[in-house]
Amino acid sequence: MKILYVEDELTKNIPKIVQLFSNLLDVNIINRLNEMENDESGYGADSQEIKEIVELSNIIEVEYKFSSALEKVINNFQEYSLFIIDRNLSSEDYNTELIATIDSDYDSKLTKMYKEREGDYLLQKLVYKGIDILSRFYFLTAYSTSELPNADEIQKHIELKKFKDNNIIEKGNSELTRGLINKINNIKIFILQWENRAFLDILRAKVGDKAPYNFITLLQNKDSNDSVKISANFGLIRNLLENILTKIAKFKNASDICFNDKNKEQIVMGNVIYWITKEENQKRFISNSIIKNFLYDIKQICSDFGVHSKSQSDGFQPTSNTVNALVYELKDIILWFGDILE
Repeated sequence: MKILYVEDELTKNIPKIVQLFSNLLDVNIINRLNEMENDESGYGADSQEIKEIVELSNIIEVEYKFSSALEKVINNFQEYSLFIIDRNLSSEDYNTELIATIDSDYDSKLTKMYKEREGDYLLQKLVYKGIDILSRFYFLTAYSTSELPNADEIQKHIELKKFKDNNIIEKGNSELTRGLINKINNIKIFILQWENRAFLDILRAKVGDKAPYNFITLLQNKDSNDSVKISANFGLIRNLLENILTKIAKFKNASDICFNDKNKEQIVMGNVIYWITKEENQKRFISNSIIKNFLYDIKQICSDFGVHSKSQSDGFQPTSNTVNALVYELKDIILWFGDILE
């Protein structure tokens, strides 16, 4: 899950970006943004470059055009935990014909109605999508709530207790800004992503976009003692390990025995683990007893107690402690995997 940040004047708002998202941006990103802000060359900052730098966080997505923001709100709204949107998005040129290709409802009448309050239209779209705007949507505006022009639609949401005055952040109001920063810094999914960014970066770069999503899902549910969730967690752990081993087997030209005879795209996990950890390959794969034991632990336990396994009814049953133990083993496997694929 991510933040969608929409601001049509990015070049004027670099300090605001750093202020809002400092806890979710690593020091290199912050330094690059500050360098752009302090650039005395005369060339100035470029909105697209700012967007690309901030999006290196893999948590914050940035748009500076109404059309691009509208497309994400319509098609990808479920990917965002938080929407922070400038109310007036008119400084970047757009035309009705372009937007009509994204949203057939948006005609010349709506263009005139929402001119200089395009953010209101994005809000309405999210309301119709069923998004909880009270907890997930914040306006950035040059006006205080009491001075907000053409605010009838917003006021209706406030009257119905679907929105609050505090969801409207006057850009110069330090108290409201601190409230929004506190909100950003206390959303659990963002904290998880930030704390585990090293693992997520490896999975994203070397396995694919679905792997980070599965890893975060695992981290969100790892402390549950519900037997169904424990089995589901084992399924996620096994899936992640299988994806990692598949990449290793293909990248390192594993022997034929490591692949399924009927489907050469599918590995035989036990054979891959044996191939990686046998003595003559240990130096090649920088593997040792830690890697060997963790690989076999994950394979065996997840096979015995995963979603599609026939769990043993007798004997000790897995708990959240079991899941957490395997999560820590998996984290070391991910770091090791990142090293050997360099």
